[in-house]
Amino acid sequence: MAEHLEFFRIAGGRVESIPHIERGCWVNIVDPTKENLPLIAEHFKIPVDFLTASLDIDETARIEVDEGATLFIIKVPYFDENNVDVLYFTIPIGIILTGGLTITVCPKQDSVLRAFANNQVRHPAGGHRFILQIIF
Repeated sequence: MAEHLEFFRIAGGRVESIPHIERGCWVNIVDPTKENLPLIAEHFKIPVDFLTASLDIDETARIEVDEGATLFIIKVPYFDENNVDVLYFTIPIGIILTGGLTITVCPKQDSVLRAFANNQVRHPAGGHRFILQIIF
């Protein structure tokens, strides 16, 4: 799967795709390459460990604060129709709050975040309420 980067604005109870980063937006990063992790970390001024932890399937759910950024790692169910032995397992989603942005990092495209991006979640909220909605 190729790396995927999207920008969204949450306004008026809807998620809107936007062409570039703006203050208060949601940045969704899916399956970044290992080579790009240092570049992403430098661009957003976040520790590279926040990105690697968000992509580690074995990472435990936790909260960490470092360099003015906050990382929430949650585990969400993931359905894999190609694996007949284990159809469901959990994957991590990293939610990083930094510099007025909400950044999500996930190793798989078809996670719970896709429901937010496709406006399948009723009345999505921005900021800290966004984190609570993802957990819910």
